[in-house]
Amino acid sequence: PRPQRPWGDFPVDFWVQLVVGLLAWTIAAGVWSFRSADPAARYLLVCGFCTLLFAPLAAVYSTRELALPAQQFRWLCDFNFFGGAVYAGAMMALLWYYPRRLGRLAPGPPVLVLYAAWWLAQQLRLLDDMVLARRSLVFVALLGTFWLATLQWRRSRADPVARAALQWFLLSWVVGISLFSM
Repeated sequence: PRPQRPWGDFPVDFWVQLVVGLLAWTIAAGVWSFRSADPAARYLLVCGFCTLLFAPLAAVYSTRELALPAQQFRWLCDFNFFGGAVYAGAMMALLWYYPRRLGRLAPGPPVLVLYAAWWLAQQLRLLDDMVLARRSLVFVALLGTFWLATLQWRRSRADPVARAALQWFLLSWVVGISLFSM
């Protein structure tokens, strides 16, 4: 490996992940700038920031042909997981508020604290099993978002504007995440 690598040598996958992170942050910040008092916009902003955090970090280690030093790889993976964990919590909070608030409770802050605490417990090796420490957290968030999306779908059946907004949001979310994952 050379100490300096020309920008043109980086693979397309690297650039795609950087662009995804930047676009997610820019779009979320744009929505928030026009609707800063809206809790859904705040949680979208958190999702955008988390994407800006996890996508470029993953770009560094997932597009290399050679290994990284162990400590650097660990740091990149851990903060990538932090971004993903908080993203998952923020997405659940977002679906509580968008397109219509589901109840009087404000579960967003506790959910974000729970997901950040879960990450911290994993960092402190209180949860050292990969299935429990990382995969179950993502699976619980996935089930939570499906459940909240279903609740939003049912609640919006008499409100065509909310239903259309939810359809576009869910379509862009599913397509965006699917394309990024591929």
